Amino acid sequence: MDYFVLWFKLDYRHQYAIWCGNDRELPDQLYNKDGLIPIFQTLNELRKYAAIYSIELVNEEPILHNLDTAKRWLTIKGKKKYNSELLPAWNLFGDIAAIDSDVSSKFETLTQRYLTPYNKLFLAENLLRPNAIHPKYKPKWNTDDIEGISKVLNFGFKLLRKSFRYKTT
Repeated sequence: MDYFVLWFKLDYRHQYAIWCGNDRELPDQLYNKDGLIPIFQTLNELRKYAAIYSIELVNEEPILHNLDTAKRWLTIKGKKKYNSELLPAWNLFGDIAAIDSDVSSKFETLTQRYLTPYNKLFLAENLLRPNAIHPKYKPKWNTDDIEGISKVLNFGFKLLRKSFRYKTT
């Protein structure tokens, strides 16, 4: 298992956690102690914690996950547009759910139910370089897509709030 710094913005504050991945036997998930995810206000606090618990962090620059942007998307009334933070939030919530098999099963069921909007979000990231054969994908949202994304994000934000434990070293 590899351990990475997870950098996110929530409630207008930059925060940090430890993300665990690249293990063939275990699902990607957030590092946890007894089902609770330690959250740090600074990168320095996270690094001290990792040193205390002998967690070797992969040395790479973390990418910001702006959960505030995804949260604001939920509050928009009327026609909603594509937002590049929705897919990372959805995936992060899946990694939080993976900590507990019952919650993971519920989240997976929800994801399977709303696989079409998930796939639209994934394609909208345009990971393939757009060209004449593969033009840039711009999703067209319908009411079911918006409802599905909203249900997954609301579930995820509730799960996140229950799972986070703020730490200081």
